[in-house]
Amino acid sequence: MKRTRLLTKATAVAVISTFALSGCGNAQNATGPSVPDTITAEVAYASRDFNPNSTSSAMTMAANWYVVEPLYAFNYSDYSMYNALAKGEPVKVSDTEYTVVLRDGAKFSDGKPVTANDVVKSYERSNKEGGLYSPMISFIDSVEAKTDQEVTFNLKYPFPAFKERLALIKVAPASMSNDELTAQPIGSGPWKYANITDQKVTFVKNDLYNGDYPAQCKNMVWNVAVDDTARVTAMQTGKVDVMELVPTLAFDVLQKKAELKTVQSFNAPYIMFNTKQKPFDDPRVRQAVFYAIDAKQLIDNQMAGQATPTTSYLIEEYPTRHPRCSNTMWAKPSNCSRKPASKHPSSSRCTPPINRGLRNSPHRSRTTWPKSAWTWTCSQWPRPPSTRISPTAMTPTSPWHSSQATPRCSAMTPTC
Repeated sequence: MKRTRLLTKATAVAVISTFALSGCGNAQNATGPSVPDTITAEVAYASRDFNPNSTSSAMTMAANWYVVEPLYAFNYSDYSMYNALAKGEPVKVSDTEYTVVLRDGAKFSDGKPVTANDVVKSYERSNKEGGLYSPMISFIDSVEAKTDQEVTFNLKYPFPAFKERLALIKVAPASMSNDELTAQPIGSGPWKYANITDQKVTFVKNDLYNGDYPAQCKNMVWNVAVDDTARVTAMQTGKVDVMELVPTLAFDVLQKKAELKTVQSFNAPYIMFNTKQKPFDDPRVRQAVFYAIDAKQLIDNQMAGQATPTTSYLIEEYPTRHPRCSNTMWAKPSNCSRKPASKHPSSSRCTPPINRGLRNSPHRSRTTWPKSAWTWTCSQWPRPPSTRISPTAMTPTSPWHSSQATPRCSAMTPTC
């Protein structure tokens, strides 16, 4: 997975998780012409779909974190959770029923109070058939407004990650249309949108916000610059306080003027196969493609070492990542050598361990994975149990975020 690079002026601004920014631009102490009481950032992605209940854009999802609150939200600096619109923890009525009380006095930035009906409507938007978030919250059977301040969630079956999944449901006014939400949503967060164009997103402090993480500046501006050179130039000339996706070739130049922070991210380049077309309808061919890639060389040559081979859809730093979900795709056992499967006896053939990142499918129906086009010839390797995997795990249409449960790993030993 690639590492996220964030560059800040050491005396101008620092990022504090996803819910607050401190250290506003100040013409007296910044290294460039920063705007007083304003955070100015250079972002690397562009989109005009700001609908908080359906957008998949990296830029608009990040922007909405500051504007539109869920009931519970993640602090992405350490992946802990905190109460956003919720007053406290979910109250468990039974294994399949919970109630959540809204924060006292919570209001949208237009002055209207946040009600349980707004939560219900936001759930319905998020759970729309074919929607981005629908597979991830399909364990919810119904959502009801018990009172103006209390919401009841009825589940289809017990679901341990119920609270965490509520972070996906951003609460916006029930009265807003989809077109209005897409263009410029209203929320109850510490910031509100002032103006949105193709080139710029402008925020202002929401003075009606009464949560725990108020905005520390009056204004925030995100300039859209998908071109790497444009972002680097803006930082070099002191026109911005923060930039994202710092090109590796610009590290040395920019470190002389600013503070560079590198953190592990969920940004994972991947290969997608059309499994209805030959030869990729054969899972052995798909496996062979993965084994033909020298991940370390790719990372060293193309990413300046600023990445790690993917081991799972969850990064190692993620607190609930299962310790068994470590990858064996990129390294073979020391006592094995790789040969074509047809050139040695079946008694010594072992299918190679399959990338665990591709095996996080939570489907309950599993079948034995076909033998690989390449095998490991192993010496003194005890016979392990059969490896099992979902037959749909490598198809482009696979519902990775299943409603069954949080992803779990299959047995990681090879089939011999």
